Amino acid sequence: MNIDKISVKGISCMLGEDNERYFVQQVNIFDDNGEPVDLSKVRYIPSNLKDKPPVSFQNFLQRVMYKVKGNPDQVIRAIEVSGLNPGLKLTEMDNSEVAVAYISTLLIGELRLALVGDLFSKVDDPLKPLVIKQTYKVLKEVGADSLLFLSSAKYIDFCDKILVAARGKLMEEALGKEFYHPYSLTLINSVLRIGSRGERTPVNNQITFSDVGCPFHDSCELSRKDRKLRIKCILDEPKVVRVGENRVKCWYFLNENDNIFD
Repeated sequence: MNIDKISVKGISCMLGEDNERYFVQQVNIFDDNGEPVDLSKVRYIPSNLKDKPPVSFQNFLQRVMYKVKGNPDQVIRAIEVSGLNPGLKLTEMDNSEVAVAYISTLLIGELRLALVGDLFSKVDDPLKPLVIKQTYKVLKEVGADSLLFLSSAKYIDFCDKILVAARGKLMEEALGKEFYHPYSLTLINSVLRIGSRGERTPVNNQITFSDVGCPFHDSCELSRKDRKLRIKCILDEPKVVRVGENRVKCWYFLNENDNIFD
C-alpha cells in the first residue's frame, strides 16, 4: 500500500496505529526545494529496545561515531547530555536508560532528519517524563527536523506539529492541539485522565481499519449517522480540506467547506 506524503518541520509527532512500520519502510526524503535528501544524514531509532549490545555506553557511542563519521567531541557531548554512566553496559541498563542512550546518538555526526520510534511506550510510566525530557533536549540541541511515532496522545505537549495517521494514511495535520477528524478525537479521548471520584473516563472500542475509502469508516460515529456520507466514506478516499488551522482528510467536513488541497 502506498503511504501519504507528509511535511515534517521542527519536532513533528505522528499519532496512530502501525505508522512506524509503514513510513520507515517506504521513506523518501526531500528538502524544501523538492531535492532528495542524502539518506546518510537521516537517522532512524526503532522502538524495539531489545537490541542491547554488551558494550559500555561510551564504546556504543564510539561505534556510532565511526559509522556516521562523527568526532570525539560529539561523543563527549552525548555523554554529558545523557547523564548516563559512560562505563555502564547497555545490557545492564533498564529500558529508560537504553532509550536515552539511543536518543543521545543523534548528537553524533551530521543530521538532517531524525525518525524516532515509539520509545515512550516501552518505558515504565514513572520514568517516561525523564525520557521525554531527554528526547526534547537532544532534538532541540541537534536542531534537525524530526518525526516521532507515538501510540498515545499523552505525550504530544512538546510537539511543534502533530500528524494523525493509520497504517501510512494521513488523516489530520495540526500545528496546535485542536483536532477534528473522528480518528484524531478517538485517540485524544482514549487518554486516561484521573479525575474526581465518580468521574467517567472515556473508553473506546477496538478500532478496525479498511484499505478502501476512508481507513476509519468502520469505526466512525459520524458516518453511521448519515447514510449518504457513509457510502462516500466506504467507497472513496477523502480529499484534504482545511478546518480551522488544520488539514483534515474527511468527507464530513467537505460538506461544509470547499477549501480543498491538491
